[in-house]
This record gives sequence, C-alpha cells and structure tokens, in this order.
Amino acid sequence: MHSSDVVEAARGTELIVHAANPPNYRNWRGLALPMLDNTIAAARSSNARILMPATIYNFGASAPTVVTENSPQIPTSRKGQVRVEMELKLQKASLEGVRSIVVRAGDFFGPGAGNSWLTRGMIMSRDRARSVAPIKDGGSA
Repeated sequence: MHSSDVVEAARGTELIVHAANPPNYRNWRGLALPMLDNTIAAARSSNARILMPATIYNFGASAPTVVTENSPQIPTSRKGQVRVEMELKLQKASLEGVRSIVVRAGDFFGPGAGNSWLTRGMIMSRDRARSVAPIKDGGSA
C-alpha cells in the first residue's frame, strides 16, 4: 500500500505481475485501486510491463457467449465495476507509455467454487466437478 515500497521492489525488473487482491476480498474500491496505482508507478519508474490476471466480473450477466477484447463491459456487481476501473487505469497509463497485458482467464476452480467459468462453460455435467484430467495422446479426459 506504499508506492515507494512497490517502486523500490520493482527496480530493475522488466515485468510486474499485478496479482494482488484485497485481504478476504473486501474493500475492493478502497484497496485494489490504490494497489494498482502503486504498480503503475513502479512500472513507470522501472520501464517495466504490467501483466494483470483479469476476471469475467467485468461483463455481468448479459455477457455474450464468446467474450472478445471488444465485448462491452457492463458489470452487475461492485467488484465488476472496480475491475472495469482497474482496466481503464491500465489503458490510461498506456497512453503515458506504461505497457500492460491483461490476461482474462475467468474465475476459480475447486471445491466450493460456485461461479466458475470452467464448470459453467467447459465441463458439461449436472454434478459439481471435483477434478479435471488433462487430455493425453488425442484421447478424452
């Protein structure tokens, strides 16, 4: 939460992975936005690129079946609204020379993950998925 600490930690780096989340996923607006501001300051100072794992919260319930970089972001939750603001901060910083990559990969997988892109869109089952096996030698999982 201290910009000078983040700038110092990033000195000499080429890539900063911004994967910080507020403790217990609370106070996103009060914590996630300033954390990203500090990462942007560090990237600017060290001329590093930012890589930020992104979510699908940005798109809300009206998201198209296939989400692209041009899909409208119409969040239906406070966290989604903050995530949109975070990506807009990166976009604005890019106009000032700060390079970034946003990797959108969905949510969570595992026991208790009730709203997972993996279990909702990739695994067609009426039961909760408990494990996923890799496909080997052209066979099925």
